[in-house]
Amino acid sequence: MKLLPPLLIALSLTLPATTVMAQAAAAAPASAASAAGVVVRPEVRDAIQAVIDLLKTQKTLEALARLDQTISTLPAQTPGEVGVLQRTRGLLTLQAERYAEAVPALEAALGTGTLTPPDQTLMHEALVRATFQLKKYPESMEWLRRLAERGPLNAQMLALRVRALYLSGDYAGAAKEIEARIAASPGGAMGEEDLRLLASSYGQIKDTAGYQRTLERLMRDHMRPEYWPDMLSRLPRAAGWQPRWDLDLYRLRLQVGAMQEASDYVELAELASKAGLPVEAQQVMEAGYAKGLLGNGSGAAEHQKLRNTVSKLADDDRKNLATPPAKPPTISDGRSAATALSTGFALVTVGQADRGLELMKTAAGGTLLADPAHGRLQLALAQQRAGRTAEALEGLRALGSHEQLGPLARMWVIALTPKKP
Repeated sequence: MKLLPPLLIALSLTLPATTVMAQAAAAAPASAASAAGVVVRPEVRDAIQAVIDLLKTQKTLEALARLDQTISTLPAQTPGEVGVLQRTRGLLTLQAERYAEAVPALEAALGTGTLTPPDQTLMHEALVRATFQLKKYPESMEWLRRLAERGPLNAQMLALRVRALYLSGDYAGAAKEIEARIAASPGGAMGEEDLRLLASSYGQIKDTAGYQRTLERLMRDHMRPEYWPDMLSRLPRAAGWQPRWDLDLYRLRLQVGAMQEASDYVELAELASKAGLPVEAQQVMEAGYAKGLLGNGSGAAEHQKLRNTVSKLADDDRKNLATPPAKPPTISDGRSAATALSTGFALVTVGQADRGLELMKTAAGGTLLADPAHGRLQLALAQQRAGRTAEALEGLRALGSHEQLGPLARMWVIALTPKKP
């Protein structure tokens, strides 16, 4: 089996809710100028009002220039005035993405000791954002620590803390943080970006189980077609994987559109033929020809040879299965149970679903099969092929907790579950 390379979980790691930053900057001057206990001169109030008027017309840089003029020309500023002016300047430079200028202004505002508790919290949050954008992640973490001492972090600050941990190389810390948030959230709900970050963190620390568990959740909750190749390449590498399950894995690849090479169709056709299912093998070959992957290039002759072989076997199988036997086959041991299971699947592939499924239920319902779980998986896939998807999903979900076969069964559930619009 050709293994596909693992998917690199791409992360945007964008600064969360940048619009909130702009809104905070726009609203800041008014509240700062009227903060309880802060007395400012009329010229300071006038300058702040001019800044507010400019912000109302989206003239951030003009507002910043007006503020800088006031700061540079106003003599003997009181601590309260410094707090108001530097607080406003810090938020404006943050909005203007002049982060290196924002940090000293915000720190200066905090240093006056004149800000109200809500304003102090706002300054801490702004400093987290500014240092994060400057890629000074240890400083971001320190401001987050101080902010956490003031009270619980909001969702935006929690998201920034995770990203700061990840970008500073603390992948285990980032994973632990996200897992804690998942455990604390109602129903364990988590957005796609955080799950992608969690998967990437597990990938960085080589936690295969954590990565695969998170990737599975991404596929269940936020499906993207690009997740399939990564997961499908991982399934056969798991401990306990049996070669006899390869056929079901290739069927899944066909189901989700992950068959991209001629060798994929050849492999699936050969596996089906060896399993005593030449009609399925013929259907696979015809699908490969219809897609233009078979019958071309250096392998064209081999493709045609295999096509001819499975077509002849399929014709013979249709003839042999056309007439029901005089009495049902006896299922008395593992070998006869496996034969009945295969025959039942073959009947489904030639359009005799009722006969085939009844035979498969009898074979899979007992304890004679060497691999009973695989027998139940075969039954579920035959039900899906017969158009009985609800029954198939019920059987597949029941197999989801199986230690070895469970991951494959759960992937089939994801593939067959109707997607939300």
